[in-house]
Amino acid sequence: MEALNKKERTDAYASFMVFFLITAALLLLAVFFAYQVPFKENERLRKQLKKYEHENEFMNNYVGKLNETKALLDSVNMPTAQALVIDGNLAQKITSMSGMLTADSIRDKRMYELINQILLASQTDKKLLRNSSATESSLGNLQQEIANLRMQLSTCEQQKATMNQTLMMLQNQR
Repeated sequence: MEALNKKERTDAYASFMVFFLITAALLLLAVFFAYQVPFKENERLRKQLKKYEHENEFMNNYVGKLNETKALLDSVNMPTAQALVIDGNLAQKITSMSGMLTADSIRDKRMYELINQILLASQTDKKLLRNSSATESSLGNLQQEIANLRMQLSTCEQQKATMNQTLMMLQNQR
């Protein structure tokens, strides 16, 4: 005995299977993306974390050299300091810090370049300050010498006045 609506049942079964397979494929696709997207995102986040760690390591190295350079800048104008040796060390430190920038691929090089320019300007200012303080001390010495010479001049003028009076008295006596 065969069913009378076999064709309708077969069509209904076929359409059910098509929709079932589409639904199952969509579910499998959703599960696949649910597992694949986090893996790719995790990989991207790992790369980004590695980049930040590298920049943090670079910044720590740079800050260490910056502190050394700052200590040299602070000590260059001390009375007992050997300014030429310290200036040489300063120039070497600043050059090595600039070399770090060109050798590495960090994100914000402009900030570090600006810091290097400020350090160079500070070194130049320290040199000018040393020269001006040397000029001030020599100026003080020269002012002291001028005061001494003025005292000698006034003494000489007094002696001249005394001698002129003596000369006039001698000429009057003749």
